[in-house]
Amino acid sequence: MADDPLVELLEEEEARELAQGNGHQPASPVWERLREQRARLEEDRHIDLGVPGTGDQVGLRLGPIPGATQAALAKRQQASRSRERDFNLNADFVIAASQAVLVRDNPDLPWRVDEGSDGEPHTLSDLPALLGRPDIQNAREVIRYLFSWAPSPDLALTFFVAEYINWASASEVEVVEELAGESQAAQR
Repeated sequence: MADDPLVELLEEEEARELAQGNGHQPASPVWERLREQRARLEEDRHIDLGVPGTGDQVGLRLGPIPGATQAALAKRQQASRSRERDFNLNADFVIAASQAVLVRDNPDLPWRVDEGSDGEPHTLSDLPALLGRPDIQNAREVIRYLFSWAPSPDLALTFFVAEYINWASASEVEVVEELAGESQAAQR
């Protein structure tokens, strides 16, 4: 859509209106560069984490979870009376953040996205068939099964999610820091 003349015209019109509305000259190209930089930095934000108990051969690629989804998950946990509520919250975080299943033949090799015959990345919903477990009916059961190879599955999942949250909470800071570095370099 970036090559769409109508979009370009509307963006130019919006820039003129903004510039006229606040009494300043037309917007500086620095704003466009910052928007482009921000888009590039946010484009492929993810973390690859090995699933405990799998010999570091199976992992998950996790990406950001929108704030509204996080709030809904927290609200669901608060309302839950299940003895499994903490596990369910952690599983739901992994489910919401999961982008792809990763594999590697040994821990010394880099992760690679496991793909189906169609060339699309395998996701959590593909795992029951891949694991030969058609009895697994939902994503939480997939998470429970994946983490069941760890000596303490609930703890393994808790620490897995903690590592994800640690990354996710620092992720935005990295974007802001990178943008700040760009703008400071531009000032010099």
